[in-house]
Amino acid sequence: METAREHIEEIRRKKFSIGGEENPLTEDLHQAVKNLSAELYAKDVHFLMELIQNAEDNNYLEGVDPSLEFIITSQDITATGAPATLLIFNNEKGFSSKNIDSICSVGRSTKKGNRKRGYIGEKGIGFKSVFLVTSQPYIFSNGYQIRFNEEPCPHCNLGYIVPEWVEENPTLST
Repeated sequence: METAREHIEEIRRKKFSIGGEENPLTEDLHQAVKNLSAELYAKDVHFLMELIQNAEDNNYLEGVDPSLEFIITSQDITATGAPATLLIFNNEKGFSSKNIDSICSVGRSTKKGNRKRGYIGEKGIGFKSVFLVTSQPYIFSNGYQIRFNEEPCPHCNLGYIVPEWVEENPTLST
């Protein structure tokens, strides 16, 4: 079984041709994702509803009461130059490799066709709404330490869905 980091490297290599031949469609795909996110989520606060919906759809260990916590701090813990950081904590099982594959795609939700199981979201674009309030969302879950960037990746010319490995897990200083 591959590690989380190896999984991210495989996505970058196989899906986004990083380290290989450039795909001529990447610039068009970048613009499509950018326009889709802007059109669907015209209100800045919509991303909060998407994140709450994602928490509702998450998988939890048996006997665990789901919880979701939002913390806003004036610290720039990711060193991106932001005036504040919004941290979201959820006691779910954590991201699986399929969840990571899905978030690195557009319209390929792991929840598709699962409304009968109680899932709300299924379009595979909800997470992209966070780009209305941040240019670099981070995910730290189940060994995955990644960020996304709205700016096109210099290696493949595509933004929003190309994961970048983050070496250090940022912490809040007290």
